[in-house]
Amino acid sequence: MAKQTRWIAIIVIVCLIDLGLWLWLSNVPRKALGGPVVVTVHPAAEPQSQAQSDRAMSSPAAASEPASTPLPVPAGAKSPLTMAMALDELFGSKVAQSMFQTADFVQRFVITVDKLGRAKAPSRLWPTVPMPGPFLVDWQGGSGVIGIDNGLRYTPYVLLLETVDLPRAVQIYAELYPQFQRAYEEQGFAGQSFHERLLAVMDQLLSAPDLNVAPKVHLPVPVGATGAAKPWVLYQFDDPALEAANAGQKIMIRMGAVNQRRVKAKLAELRRLLHGLGAQG
Repeated sequence: MAKQTRWIAIIVIVCLIDLGLWLWLSNVPRKALGGPVVVTVHPAAEPQSQAQSDRAMSSPAAASEPASTPLPVPAGAKSPLTMAMALDELFGSKVAQSMFQTADFVQRFVITVDKLGRAKAPSRLWPTVPMPGPFLVDWQGGSGVIGIDNGLRYTPYVLLLETVDLPRAVQIYAELYPQFQRAYEEQGFAGQSFHERLLAVMDQLLSAPDLNVAPKVHLPVPVGATGAAKPWVLYQFDDPALEAANAGQKIMIRMGAVNQRRVKAKLAELRRLLHGLGAQG
């Protein structure tokens, strides 16, 4: 299974959801009592001009239809605010320097947001530093389920998300938006709106199923036969509907019910603020 993501102030998760995106929480996700819920997960639709998987950050743009929801920011506007300054303001310089890939944050952020709505979101392209530790699995009578402690690996992102001043984060996003749009077009989405893609991916994260029990997982092939240095990245869900989910939705499932509900609450708030921003244009 792929590892998970982080976001700019939840515009930081995310892959997340974004996901939003690392200070450790004290609560441990627990499997709730009761039977599993029935869920339907719809894979994300692909945009008209899809960038190739793992393409270089400087790939050429492709022609497409103009975006329908522009932000109220002139395309050529230049902001005195830099991305590094914004991260320092939102998270503090110590956290920003230790958790984020500040040198090419905008490019990484744009790529990760887009990939969260697809089958895979490679962690090497994330705007954050890699998360320590493997994916944890508990074994019950020969069957594997997502480990009860696996959610602890996500709790730093959850707390980070909950400490962010979302209205201020949205203001910064609007001010720096030309950078995000330019980076998105450089990935092969010329004429398409990154803002619309961001809202669409957030909707997909919010629609991730909230399970009452830890889902069953398995390795598709014997570990010894793969030769993989990190075999835990190969785990798949037993439930075909869950396995068909996109990368962002799978992250939401793997983080555990408690973390997922907290993240969704902040994502919903951020989604509302971002939607209102676009509506001003």
